[in-house]
Amino acid sequence: MYKSQNLRKGRVSLSNHFYVITLVTHNRSNYFVSLDFNRQIIKQMQLLEVQKYLKSNALIGSTKIPQI
Repeated sequence: MYKSQNLRKGRVSLSNHFYVITLVTHNRSNYFVSLDFNRQIIKQMQLLEVQKYLKSNALIGSTKIPQI
């Protein structure tokens, strides 16, 4: 397992730039097919936006899980 400080080496946060967040689940569990679960995620993101921790341009979701 990587140490979190090693994952941040060389990374910077720049104002007025876009960042993409990708969410994954342990063992590809189908959490995102639950409407209630998705609503909880959106509510938390909206709360973070009100608190000025993030600014979202769009919320786009997909519950398709590619089969490998």
